[in-house]
Amino acid sequence: MAVRFRHLLEPDGVPGIEDFSREELLQLEEILESAVCRTRREELDAILHTVREGNGLGRARYLKKGLKVLRKLAHRKYRDLFRDAWEQVREVVEALGEGSHRMELEEIHRIAQLRFGGRE
Repeated sequence: MAVRFRHLLEPDGVPGIEDFSREELLQLEEILESAVCRTRREELDAILHTVREGNGLGRARYLKKGLKVLRKLAHRKYRDLFRDAWEQVREVVEALGEGSHRMELEEIHRIAQLRFGGRE
């Protein structure tokens, strides 16, 4: 059984799982479970790796996904994690991002400051 993944983050096409045997389905489940990001941090790390290593339209698409994950981290319960994550995303945006990505990053930072009571 082979399932191709684009940038190790999403399936490249839909496999015809209706033809898989029970054993193949269990194997697929095991493979997919091992690939699941367990935390927002793991998810962001995987996305940033893909952005750094990628090119073209895929890079911009994954950078946008990274900004969405960062926005999810802009909550009090993630305050400590947010600071480091924001800095890493900022570095990638500065190196690779367009103006719209920079504006989105600044908006996320503004939202975090409001949510954290002005302490970020």
